[in-house]
Amino acid sequence: MKKKLTQKEKKFRQELKKKWQEDGVLPPDKPRLNRKKFAAETICDFKELLSKNDIYTNHFNIVQSIYTFIPFVADNGKCKGSITAEQIGLLKVMKLTIERIKFIDAKREAGITSWSIGEEYEAYVRKIINL
Repeated sequence: MKKKLTQKEKKFRQELKKKWQEDGVLPPDKPRLNRKKFAAETICDFKELLSKNDIYTNHFNIVQSIYTFIPFVADNGKCKGSITAEQIGLLKVMKLTIERIKFIDAKREAGITSWSIGEEYEAYVRKIINL
């Protein structure tokens, strides 16, 4: 088990980091992302973009964006490198899409044309959220 740093060691590291940032060895500290603002802006931009293009262009661009962000999977089905929390979030969205299509196909095969959001949630959403 590692010992905790003393206040003197912490101060030294802070000063060293600050010096290295001033010298250009380390990049400056990045400001925290305002998640609510980012989400609101992105959703507005996304809706605007969807209204401008045809469905095929939108579909192509969404798929390309997803594949740009997800981890590379080799032919043996194993991911190369580590997987970030952001990538897990995107993979959950992909899984939701897969399960939604299966759910809708099963309902249509059974001759059912309408269902509640609660049914969808119980059928697949809860399981994926809790992964």
